Amino acid sequence: MSLKLSVTDNYPIKREIAPGIHWLGGCGERLEPSGEILHSSASTFLLMGDEKTLLVDTGAPIHYPLIRQGMDEILAGRQLDYVVPSHPELPHSGNMPKLFDKYPKLRAIGDDRDYRLFYPQYADRFDFWPQHKPLPLGGGMEFTVLEAPIKDLVSTTWGYEGREQVMFVSDAFGYLHRAAPDDENPLHKPGECRLLTTELPKLPEVYQAAFLTRSALAWTGFMDANVFLNTVRKMIERYPSKLIAPTHGNVIDNLDEIMPIMRAAYTSAYETERARSKA
Repeated sequence: MSLKLSVTDNYPIKREIAPGIHWLGGCGERLEPSGEILHSSASTFLLMGDEKTLLVDTGAPIHYPLIRQGMDEILAGRQLDYVVPSHPELPHSGNMPKLFDKYPKLRAIGDDRDYRLFYPQYADRFDFWPQHKPLPLGGGMEFTVLEAPIKDLVSTTWGYEGREQVMFVSDAFGYLHRAAPDDENPLHKPGECRLLTTELPKLPEVYQAAFLTRSALAWTGFMDANVFLNTVRKMIERYPSKLIAPTHGNVIDNLDEIMPIMRAAYTSAYETERARSKA
């Protein structure tokens, strides 16, 4: 992996993407042979209910000072009540020890398997939360843990906030939209770190999304895309989504335009692997 993680001086710390939902996290930097610097994000999202607060994923440990600063500004003295890691990889759960230490009453909820093995000193801070059971946060805001149709690990979960209709999709819906398709990281230029997809210069091309799909989600080469994408479609019908918030990549506010590109990318990954196996 050629990505160098760093915190930049001019990185935009936070953005409120919907009332009470804040986009945080940091970016890694990669120096291209041309001298151009490209970024790859590891995002986290802070939900501010009237009664409770909740963090979706934790961000990468290298970015914790940036995340802490943003959270301190947003929370303004309030406590963090819940954290929902989508799965036990560093960009998604690596800051949990720091968060547990900073917020003594913080509970980690969701699919809690294996986390006690990774963080035995915090074993009593994890709670299983069933899928499709809304957790009220106050003011009409509620968070629902969802089974992930597109998984990185077996325990990967998604999430949904119902009042603002935001779906949190972990490693799904990532795509390259800068540079040649020769890396597994969703890349963008500095200054594009907190842009919605409609604010980016252009839509991704299928080959950009397909390369990332084959690299980061190798199993897509062995499973008909229609099977799991139809599950995604049904999930979005059940949980209507104005915004799609991935951990890696820009927040999507034009799903009707992005979804056909992603479907074509997953289909390409499957067909490429089938052709290779027949060769």
